[in-house]
Amino acid sequence: MTERRTTFGTDPENVRQFLDDCLAAGPPPERVSETAEMTQWLQDQLSEKCPVPKPSTSSQTWLLDRVQEKVRLDLSRSVGEVLSDRQADLNILRDIKDRYKSWTREAATKGMRHVYTAIYFAAIARALVSHSQTITDHPTEYLVRSMKTLAGEPWMVPSLRELYLEALQVCDRTP
Repeated sequence: MTERRTTFGTDPENVRQFLDDCLAAGPPPERVSETAEMTQWLQDQLSEKCPVPKPSTSSQTWLLDRVQEKVRLDLSRSVGEVLSDRQADLNILRDIKDRYKSWTREAATKGMRHVYTAIYFAAIARALVSHSQTITDHPTEYLVRSMKTLAGEPWMVPSLRELYLEALQVCDRTP
């Protein structure tokens, strides 16, 4: 008696079992929408620790410098907490702005670039709202246009949307 083989070199029973398993597995899970994905990326970035400013003096050892940096980082607040704080330190806002400006240039995807840009403008907006200071060279018209656009994004978290809208009011009052 000869053994029957399929084109793939297996017997028909193995092929039948494979097809039954494929049918039993059901449809693939739905892909997460781009809006939900961007919202999640933004929330992830807002939970990141703030940049840690370098101390004005350095210790004598590299190891001690690293330990001090780690302690400062562990004690720092999240980016989202700082952007929500009406008393946020202007230097920390500059550090956040600078970090996300550089990350925007290096972003691997368009979505990540948008998220980094949103946080960059949020730091600028917080400086405007809390300190009535501009920490960028962009003209007011550009800031207004950018913040209006960001406030209207469907993936924007409510706290940043409100911050942009507050900053727009500050820009309207500024001559």
